[in-house]
Amino acid sequence: LVSHLRMEGKYNYYNQLVEPSKHDHVIFYFTDGTMLVYNDTRKFGTMELVELNHEQDLKSIVKLGVEPGSKELTEDYLINCAKGKKTTIKQFLLDQTFITGLGNIYVDEVLFEAKIHPLSHINHLEYDDYTRIIKYTNEIIAKSIKAGGTTVKSFTISGDVSGKFQHNLHVYGQKGEPCVYCQTPIEKIKVAGRGTHYCPKCQEIK
Repeated sequence: LVSHLRMEGKYNYYNQLVEPSKHDHVIFYFTDGTMLVYNDTRKFGTMELVELNHEQDLKSIVKLGVEPGSKELTEDYLINCAKGKKTTIKQFLLDQTFITGLGNIYVDEVLFEAKIHPLSHINHLEYDDYTRIIKYTNEIIAKSIKAGGTTVKSFTISGDVSGKFQHNLHVYGQKGEPCVYCQTPIEKIKVAGRGTHYCPKCQEIK
């Protein structure tokens, strides 16, 4: 079973049988009396049954890019992916076919730490820019995983425990707040239809 949570899907595990709530859509009952419940407010999540050991053959998985922290995430890899593309670095990093797992929040944080303006054209970036992008992608994702994720609205993990990385965000959701490095107010714009936060002084446009 291959499951994608999409925006708000989550699994809750219970040690005993409980009554399903409004947004519980799939329930797995186990022989020891426990249960696993898939909850999804927006019903965007997906589930697919595939033959054992063939999950990597799914089209939705085949097209995914490399994972943060993997050896395959290198400067040459990103430069090669960027060739011929006419887009901004923000749009590029949001594309899951290049790097998997960078959503809107993490892209803003990565570009802030890498000191790259989200509207910078990918063809204008230099090798060192990609080095910083990789460095902070790996660091930020690792820290977020350790903190249990980023809870901005309704995300919880089993037992209604929320993530805590939102307390470490330096730029996302900080519009009007002083930059942690230069005290310049953080600004917010739209890039590819997504709310995008950046420091106009620290992040140079290229």
